[in-house]
Amino acid sequence: MPRAAESALSILSSAARYVEEGGVVVYSVCTFTPEETTGVLTRFLESHPDFRVDDPRPLLPEPARELAADGRALATWPQRHGCDGFFAVRLVRK
Repeated sequence: MPRAAESALSILSSAARYVEEGGVVVYSVCTFTPEETTGVLTRFLESHPDFRVDDPRPLLPEPARELAADGRALATWPQRHGCDGFFAVRLVRK
């Protein structure tokens, strides 16, 4: 795992310690590399089974809902959206 992804996972895991049952933590990075996006998310969920991914679409304004088409993560792509790459996922403690 690349160093940036390791750091991101460490920060997310540290923040998760302070989330109460039913509470939310958002993992957000300004990249679209699999190692720092879905890779970190997968590793986090494997080591934190008390968290689940929450569908962000109900919380987004209508025009932004298409950015979370998979119902899991909000993602932007430079070639599709004309902006920087971005990834965000809403994690809820069960």
